[in-house]
Amino acid sequence: MSVHAGSVGPVSERIQLSQALPGAYQDLLRLHTTVRRAAADAGLEQSLIELVKVRVSS
Repeated sequence: MSVHAGSVGPVSERIQLSQALPGAYQDLLRLHTTVRRAAADAGLEQSLIELVKVRVSS
């Protein structure tokens, strides 16, 4: 089931970014790695990093 413009409801189809846009997917992976290293280098606790990831994804 897909959602049309102007309607509200769940979207059941997911785009496989790695297949649809492999270059963009690789860019996102590099960004993730860079941010993870920067957070670790800054001394942030792993639990805090995970909390931020959960909050950002919602």
